[in-house]
Amino acid sequence: MKWIPKLKPLSVCALSIFLSTVQVSVESNLWAQDTQLTAATSSSIQSLLLRGEGAATELHIVSSAPTTYTSYKSLTPARLVIDFSQAVPAETLASLNLAQGPIKGVAVKRFDTDAGVLTRVEVFLTQDAIEPVITPVQDKLGELKVSFPGYLTPATDKTVAAVTDPTPVKTQVPIAAEATKTAEVAPPTVNHAATEGATTQTLLLKSITSANGNITVETSGAVPEYKVFTLNKPDRLVLDIPNAKYQQNDKLIQLNNAGVMTARIGTYSDKVRIVFDVANAAGSDPVIEKTANGLVIKYSPPMIAATAEKSTSIKKVQPQMHAAKLTETVEHKQSYLAALDFQTIDDVARVIVKTTGAASVDQPVKSAGMVSFRIKNVLLPHAYQRSLETRQFASPVLRITPVQVKTRTSQDILVRVALKEDVAYSLRQEADVIYFDFKNVEKPTPARSTAVATKTATAQKKVNADTSHLDEQSTKTLEQPSEPGKKIYSGRKVTLEFADAEVRKIFQLLSEVSNKNFVLGDEVTGNISLKLVNVPWDQALDIILDTKGLDKREEGNIILIRGKGKFKSLIDEEIENRKAALKGEPLITEMFDVNYADLGSIVSQFSALKTDRGTITQDQRTNKIIVKDVASAISDMRKILASLDMPEKQVMIEARIVEASTTFTQSLGVNWGIHYRDGSAAIAGINSMDTSFGGLASTVPPTSGVSGNPGASAGISFGTLSSNIKLDMRLNAAVSAGLVRIVSTPKVATLNHKSAKITQGQQIPYTSSTSDKVETKFVEAALALEVTPNINPNGTIVMKIDAKNDSPGSSGNPPPINKKQATTEMMLRDGETTVIGGIYVESDTNNDDGVPYLKDVPWLGGLFKSNDKKRTRTELLIFITPRILNNSAV
Repeated sequence: MKWIPKLKPLSVCALSIFLSTVQVSVESNLWAQDTQLTAATSSSIQSLLLRGEGAATELHIVSSAPTTYTSYKSLTPARLVIDFSQAVPAETLASLNLAQGPIKGVAVKRFDTDAGVLTRVEVFLTQDAIEPVITPVQDKLGELKVSFPGYLTPATDKTVAAVTDPTPVKTQVPIAAEATKTAEVAPPTVNHAATEGATTQTLLLKSITSANGNITVETSGAVPEYKVFTLNKPDRLVLDIPNAKYQQNDKLIQLNNAGVMTARIGTYSDKVRIVFDVANAAGSDPVIEKTANGLVIKYSPPMIAATAEKSTSIKKVQPQMHAAKLTETVEHKQSYLAALDFQTIDDVARVIVKTTGAASVDQPVKSAGMVSFRIKNVLLPHAYQRSLETRQFASPVLRITPVQVKTRTSQDILVRVALKEDVAYSLRQEADVIYFDFKNVEKPTPARSTAVATKTATAQKKVNADTSHLDEQSTKTLEQPSEPGKKIYSGRKVTLEFADAEVRKIFQLLSEVSNKNFVLGDEVTGNISLKLVNVPWDQALDIILDTKGLDKREEGNIILIRGKGKFKSLIDEEIENRKAALKGEPLITEMFDVNYADLGSIVSQFSALKTDRGTITQDQRTNKIIVKDVASAISDMRKILASLDMPEKQVMIEARIVEASTTFTQSLGVNWGIHYRDGSAAIAGINSMDTSFGGLASTVPPTSGVSGNPGASAGISFGTLSSNIKLDMRLNAAVSAGLVRIVSTPKVATLNHKSAKITQGQQIPYTSSTSDKVETKFVEAALALEVTPNINPNGTIVMKIDAKNDSPGSSGNPPPINKKQATTEMMLRDGETTVIGGIYVESDTNNDDGVPYLKDVPWLGGLFKSNDKKRTRTELLIFITPRILNNSAV
C-alpha cells in the first residue's frame, strides 16, 4: 500500500459555513495511553518542531513510522487540520506552545473510533490567505514538512488584522463529516469596487431567486463589495457579502436552475455567506454583475478548457489545477467517487454521494443495524477508504463506510450506513449525485458545546475565548419537564473554563453566544474562576451573577447587570420622585354618579386609588361619591367607575315539569253456585242449603236493564238438576286502560347573581290534638322553582336549581305528601334546553283467586278461579331553559 497519499493544496471546507471555532479544554485522560490499542498501532506522533522564521517558517511533524493522513484547510478560524490514521500522540504533545510567524497555535488530539485510533493535528493560522503545503522529508522516513506560502509579514500585510493575542488555542471538534473531506479550491478573490472612503452600511439580504439561467441575490441596497471563491468535491460557489444581515428562518433555498441545486445561507457577525451547490461545474466560471438592489449570477454554456479564459468578476488564480483535474479525468476511463458528504436538513438525515459520471445504483439492502447500496463500475479513491463518523449529529445515522468491491467484470463501491435505530429511508439519483435520505425521528438536541474560554499564564492575564456556531437545529435546547417552581433554562448550551478571568470578558462572551446586548454597571468588576461543561448560557449567567453578588434586569433584547440592590434602589428612588411630584400637584374636586353598582363597593375601590392628600365622601340619598384629589388619581377613578358601574344582566329561567302515568287493569273470573231446597227435610233433616265456589267475580250481572259497569258479565242458571237441587254459574270479564299527562311550566326572571323563587300549590288542613287543646294545622303541597343564575363572560350561565312538584297523597292525619324534587348545579348556554332530572316508576300486579286444588287443574282449572292483572307506569321529567334578557327589553 502506498503510505503517503497524493498531496493537493487545500482551502476552505464546506463545514466552515456552519461551524465556527470551538475551544474546549482537553481532559488529561484523553492523553492516557491505551496499552492494547498502542500495541495494535503501527506508529506514533512523537514530536512537532518549528524551524525557520517569517515566511520561511516550517512545521515538522515527526512520527515513528510512515503514516496515512488526510488534510484540509478551513476558515473562521483559519486553520490546517491533519488527521493521522492508526497513529497515537506522545504524552509530551498534550501541552504545546508553538506560535511563530504564520502559526498562531498548534493543538494535538486523539480520537478512539470504531475504525481505530486517530490523531488530529490542528495548526491555527494568523492569516486567511496562507495556503499550507505538506511535503515528506526525503531523507527521513515518517517526517512531514508543512510550509506556509502566501504568508505576508506584518510590515507588508495591509489586509490582515494584527494578531493581538498569540496564545495557542486548543480546539476539539467531534469527528464528523468534516474529518473526511478533501477539497481542491482556489483562494478567494475579492472585488473591491470603490469601497475606500465609503461609509459602512448594513445590508439586508431579502431573497435568492433563479430564472432564465440567472440567479438573483436581492438586498436592501447596492452591494459595495463581495468575496467569491469556488470549492470542489463537491462543486460549490461561495459568496460572502460583508456588513450584511439575514433575518429569515429559511436558510436552505431550492433553486434547481442554471446548474445550481440549492443555496445555503449562513449568518456571521460581520457578513452573510451564501453557498451554491453546483450540480455540474464543467462549464465556465459564472459572471457576477452588480445591480442597484443586489447581485446577478450568470452561468454561460460549457466551454473548452483552452478557451475558457475570459474577463469575469471571478479570477482564476490556479488554472493549472483545472488542467490537472481534466488530465486526471482522461486518465480514468472508469468513473470514480468524487465526494462523500453528510447533512441534516429539517427532519431528514442525508448521505450525498457524487461520482464523476452518471453511475448505475442498485436498490438498498437492509440488514441488522445497517442499510447498504451498491454503485456499479465506480472506483473508490484512496482518500475515501475510511469510515465517516456521524454519531455526534442528532440523526439516526451512526457511521458511513464506503468499501471497494471487486467483481469479475468491474469494480463496484458498496456504501454501508450503520444506524442507531430502525428508521424509514429512501434512495434517489439525480445525474451524477446520489441522495440517501433517512427519516430523523429524534428531536434536535444540542450537537456540541458552544463556547470555552481559557486563561493564559502570561503577565497581562488576557483571556483568549472563542465561540463556535451551532447547527441550525441546535440553537435551542429541548425544554425538559421540571419541578413546580423550578426555573427552566432553555438557552444555547456552552462550556466555560476560566482561571482568574475578568468577569467583564465573560459577560462579553455570553453576549456573543446569546445574541443579546449586555449593559454592565460600574460596579461590575473583579475576576472569577469557574468550570461549567455543557450548560445553558442563561443558567451560566445566573451562576456568575450569584457568585459575584450581581443582579440583572432584562428589557427586550437588552440585559442590564448591576450590583445587588442597585435595581431596588433605582425603583425606590423612582417611587420617591413620583411621590414628590404628586405632592406638588393641585387638588381638584369631582362628583361621581353611581347608577347600578353598590355605593360602598365603589368607595372601597376609590380608597385604594387615592393619594395621601385625597379625601372621599359618599351621599346615600343621591347615590353620589365626592372625591378631592390630584388629577391623575381622579382619572384612574373615572376609568374604574366606567368599568364597574354597569347594569346587571337579567336571566329568564323556564322549567317544564312533565308527569305521565298509564294504567291497565284486566279481570276474568267464573263463579259456581249450588242451591238445595227440601221442605220435608228428607236428607239429614236439612231443608235448604246454598253454596258457591270458583273465582270471585267482581261485577254481579243485573236482573234487569244494564249494569253500567265496564267489561262484560253474565249469569247462567242451568235449571233444576233434581226436584230439590239448582246449579248457577256467573262469568265476568273486564279491561280498563288509562293515560294521564300533566305538564307544569313555571317561569321566573331574576338579576345576575340574585336568587329567585316561584311557587304554586295548596295548603291542606288537618286537625292536631294534644292533651290540652285541639288546633288546625296546614301542610303544603306545591309546585316550586328556585334558581340562582351566574352569567360568565363567554355567554354561558351557571345555575343553582331547586325544582319540586309535591302532591297530596291518600287520606290521613296529617295527610301524606308525595314529593318529587330535583336539586342540582349546572352550566348551560343562552337558550339551551336540557333535562336536569327524571323519575321512572313501573309496577305490575297479577292475582289469581279460586278453589284450592281445583284452580290448579290443567285446562279445567280456569272454571274454578278468577284472574286480576294491573300495570301502572309513571314518568317524571324536568326540563330547564335559561335565556339572557337584553337590557333594552327590561
